[in-house]
Amino acid sequence: MKWKRTSMLLILLLLFGSSASAQDHKDIRDEVIYSLMINRFYNGSEQNDRNVNYERSDAYYGGDLQGIAQKLDYIQEMGFTAVLLTPFMENDETGYHGYAVTNHYKIDDHFGTLKDLQNLVKKAHERKIKIMVEFPLTISNNHTWVA
Repeated sequence: MKWKRTSMLLILLLLFGSSASAQDHKDIRDEVIYSLMINRFYNGSEQNDRNVNYERSDAYYGGDLQGIAQKLDYIQEMGFTAVLLTPFMENDETGYHGYAVTNHYKIDDHFGTLKDLQNLVKKAHERKIKIMVEFPLTISNNHTWVA
């Protein structure tokens, strides 16, 4: 179990570690943060649309990491310097919101892939937009830690 925690920490550092110099560093209080729910923001790929149901408020609507990457110019034009994402970890089938985590080590396929996340971070950093992620401590009864 310790190696899993260590590998997750390394992945997060590689994904979100900043290559910015000390001169580029700003205090978090200087950021203008756009908070968005991945599932409700923008559908960038229909390939991961599974169980999409616009009739129900508690269902997946198709928003994904690719959709956010496609709309970074829109976010930047509104004046935002950082994006706060709802959790994208693997969720129960009813976890459209991201807070019914079943596995912290995997990305929920409704939201995309690790490659999609890496692409989003890369494109955001090219625009000097920071990506922040909610890391939920709430878990599903189906979480690997409970089972």
